[in-house]
Amino acid sequence: MKAKPSDYIQGLFMLCDNHYSLFKSGADKEINLTKVIEYSQKIRKHLDLAQKDNPNYPNALKREITARRELQKINISHERAIENINGLVANYSFYREKFLKKNTPEYATTLKDEGLALANLADLGYKPYENLEKAIKLYSDARVNGFTKKMREYAEALGNEADARYNLVKWGNQPRDNLKKAIGLLRDARKEEVPDVEREFFKENTEDYAHALAYEGIAYEALADNSDKPSEKSEYLHQAIELQEKSREKGLCKGTEKFGSSLMDEANARMTLAKLYVQEEDDDPEDNINTAIDLFVRSRSEGLTENSSTYALSLMNEGVARMHLVEQGIERIRNLAIAERLYLEAKDIFEKEGGKQRTIKVINNLGQLKYIEGKMEEAYNYLLEAIGIVEGTRSSIDQLKYRKEYFATVVQSYKTIVPVCSSLSLKKDEFKLEAFKYAESAKSRTFLELLIKNIQEATEEITQPFLPNSIDIHEIKEVLNGKTLVEYFLGRKLIIFVINKNGDLIVKETTTDIKELMENVKNFRIFVDSASEPKNRDDETYYVNQAKDILPKLYNFLITPIKEHLGEEVVIIPHSYLHLIPFNALFNGERYLIQDYSLSFAQSALSLKFLKKGCGSGAVIVGNPQLNLPFSEEEATEIARYFSTKPIIGREATKGRVIKEMQGKKNLHFACHGDHFRICLQNTDEINAADFMNLKLDAELTVLSACNTALAYIDAGDEVEGIIRAVQYSGCRFVIGSLWPVYDDSTKDMFLQFYRESNDITLNLKNAQMRLLNRGHNFYRWAPFQIYGV
Repeated sequence: MKAKPSDYIQGLFMLCDNHYSLFKSGADKEINLTKVIEYSQKIRKHLDLAQKDNPNYPNALKREITARRELQKINISHERAIENINGLVANYSFYREKFLKKNTPEYATTLKDEGLALANLADLGYKPYENLEKAIKLYSDARVNGFTKKMREYAEALGNEADARYNLVKWGNQPRDNLKKAIGLLRDARKEEVPDVEREFFKENTEDYAHALAYEGIAYEALADNSDKPSEKSEYLHQAIELQEKSREKGLCKGTEKFGSSLMDEANARMTLAKLYVQEEDDDPEDNINTAIDLFVRSRSEGLTENSSTYALSLMNEGVARMHLVEQGIERIRNLAIAERLYLEAKDIFEKEGGKQRTIKVINNLGQLKYIEGKMEEAYNYLLEAIGIVEGTRSSIDQLKYRKEYFATVVQSYKTIVPVCSSLSLKKDEFKLEAFKYAESAKSRTFLELLIKNIQEATEEITQPFLPNSIDIHEIKEVLNGKTLVEYFLGRKLIIFVINKNGDLIVKETTTDIKELMENVKNFRIFVDSASEPKNRDDETYYVNQAKDILPKLYNFLITPIKEHLGEEVVIIPHSYLHLIPFNALFNGERYLIQDYSLSFAQSALSLKFLKKGCGSGAVIVGNPQLNLPFSEEEATEIARYFSTKPIIGREATKGRVIKEMQGKKNLHFACHGDHFRICLQNTDEINAADFMNLKLDAELTVLSACNTALAYIDAGDEVEGIIRAVQYSGCRFVIGSLWPVYDDSTKDMFLQFYRESNDITLNLKNAQMRLLNRGHNFYRWAPFQIYGV
């Protein structure tokens, strides 16, 4: 016989139901739902969970779940919303594990609902990466633990997972991979093997089916945003536009939220298409922008709910479209005024909704607008507000990986505040340091925190991220020890910072055309990469000469503006695509830069103080592990004699042996095959960047005498991810790597000379490269190697 509830418990149930009825009537919604939760919890505290046949415990739990779900829908404080959804997640998990049978539809439904709750937490900015990844797993689990392909819920779970993956992309997580998976999920949802007569979800010419088309269009638009190939971007954008138009023909009803969203999403795609350098024959940029503006206006009048976050997004994006017209010189005054009104209206809605990502974006847009107007003080204040939210959000993210991905999505505010501060510094000298501070804040933050972590011997992750709110120029001067520091920053303008040997900070705002600079770097890389795979010697000479013709242009862009401030020894900190060029080979028409200066490189000024001095002894010299580089073997053999040690040659160079030998050594030299991510050892063995990240070394110098070892993946936050960074993190002060494929004969000659020199490491590399230059070698032979560290 089932236990009869006590009068006390009956009374609590009545109170639950009374407060829920009051909530339904519209009276004090938050208070009444909170009371339902409170009384539901009291019931459970007074019941013995072991009484599995007593229905009161799960009934009370279901009431709490219902109340928490309803509480999600009303306007409560940000902190209260997070607390409530965390409680809901715990409720779902507990209810499922204690009261439901696995592999049933009800069990799968709780998995899906818990996933939705986690996705809502991510929307609120609470541990977005962790919560979205958990949600994805729950949606997947639901499809194998109770839902079958013939059920509406199965297709719905596919759509939910697609949504979660798209939201991960918005936070910067593996964009292309997640977007392509999302598109695949949406297509699966539409084509599940269920007869149309039985379909309830994603049936053709229904709103659900049409919404899936629209959502696929959004994914294609995001793929375009994450592509660096204009033709590919154009293709994705045309697919996005076609899917949005099709969605409105195939089931979206005019006047609904989804119809309005589709109009807005098509407008977004057209706006991006208008900004491409490559246009289809029937694409006119101005037409696409004007069509986008019309679509934004229609989206708000034909479906989007007034004062909703989506409505605000349409306002903001129309403002962006109008700013594009301003930059093209079209009705400047009118469009500036309309854009500001749209941004301010959107900002007000976003702030009330509590959406941090969109709030950051619209405040950043206001800063950009004021910058274009020339109102630098107002621009500074807006951008400072956006950066404050960015830093607060970033510091709340525990894992370094996720901090990096998040920062790459919000770095635009820094790219504008640097030129704003540079302009303000003409009137107020203190803004020089402000400009430098924000340039540093936008560069390689994760690498800096990794170095600090290593120095502090922290555990797995840094719990308190480094915030460079103040920068001590005198401290940087001490690290430079008489060297000149030159730091480049590419935003709306090319700005160059110089700290001279006296510790003075010079800020040079150039008039360089950023697009022209980028095009020259791109063409230079095309030619040097082509020279690495020539069909014959004449082809190589042609490509090398074409690349050499670009070097004077790069010299004028990058060196001429600050040449008067340079000392004999210079530490260069590139930015963005400038990491891809050989500064030592920049040419003024008569002399290469290396003929006048000794150069080394770093990822940021602040990182220099955290590079550890090598305290090891002895050397490990590895040569020709794959037995097809005879000059590399000679290189290793000769260098080993210099260190009075035996080289590890050929088949002896296994991963296990080399890693073991590296421990406690001061000098490491690898003459072998390699690339930006690894050095290749015997057979298929390799030591890659991840391996170095897990090592603790005591090296002063590591030479990566191999192809492409200084190349890297560079994200929007200027995180230069490759083997150079990994070796420095492992505990090595100086690393030498190459920017393109190298010849083993000339490379051997260069490094034999390098070790014969008796100066410091940086000057040794300069003299070794000068020797090749003076013997008549073209820059392609000696210039790829750069030294990182100070």
